[in-house]
Amino acid sequence: MHTKQMTVTPELAKQFLTQNTNNRSVRPSVVKRYAADMLAGKFLLMPHGIVFLKDGTLADGQHRLLAIVDSQTTQQMMVTFEAGPEIHLFQDRLAVRKEYDCLKMSGFDWADKDTVAVLKMAIELKAGHKTVSTTEILDSALNGNFLECVQAVKSAFTTKKKGLSVAPVLAALSLAMFHKAASKNQVERFAQVLLFGHGQGDLDSAAITLRNKLLSSPELSGQGNTQREAVLRMTQACFEAFTAGKTTRRTPKHDAIIWAKLPNGAN
Repeated sequence: MHTKQMTVTPELAKQFLTQNTNNRSVRPSVVKRYAADMLAGKFLLMPHGIVFLKDGTLADGQHRLLAIVDSQTTQQMMVTFEAGPEIHLFQDRLAVRKEYDCLKMSGFDWADKDTVAVLKMAIELKAGHKTVSTTEILDSALNGNFLECVQAVKSAFTTKKKGLSVAPVLAALSLAMFHKAASKNQVERFAQVLLFGHGQGDLDSAAITLRNKLLSSPELSGQGNTQREAVLRMTQACFEAFTAGKTTRRTPKHDAIIWAKLPNGAN
């Protein structure tokens, strides 16, 4: 087995892919994320890249190669040849590094699981994409004072409660602060009423209404994008009513985003 650095053009990537005859199913979302990084000039030369078995079959790297073809870019990659077939027994089996792992290991100490989840919720998805890349998450964190807003909102939630202190709720409040639609004191008050259910009558009715809806609707705690987006919009609608001092007995209409998400790839 030997490895060398190679310049992989779209044409060479296509040639390599002709040997992709025994691999796992392609995940289009992964290809799109790699391609976005390549087009942004953020795809780096890494120790792991492309792997071929002794019989010439492509064993690892199909998503990177497809992204090179998709983005029509040329990349420097490490390419390993003549690997033993037993590598299939061990590759991609253990814990995959999450975005927050990669960011933390790159020196971004703020990148814990909860913060990254909020950042992901606050970014506008590109057309046809189901998620965002690590570099896009970093871009959003560096967008003005948005990370500062996220950290302020997180500190307002003094305890974690299932269904209430979740990423869509925190993202909605962070976006409100970022767009200067709310003060830190308003966020802190809303968070405390939401968490503990103790309010001052009509003044806090919007937070109580949101709390009751989230706790009584287990379907909203699902992990799908549709459920998360619904919770984000609902939180924005209730928080807007809260900051305006409106008495709220039913969940306000929440068909659209009130405070816009961050544009994807913002700097």
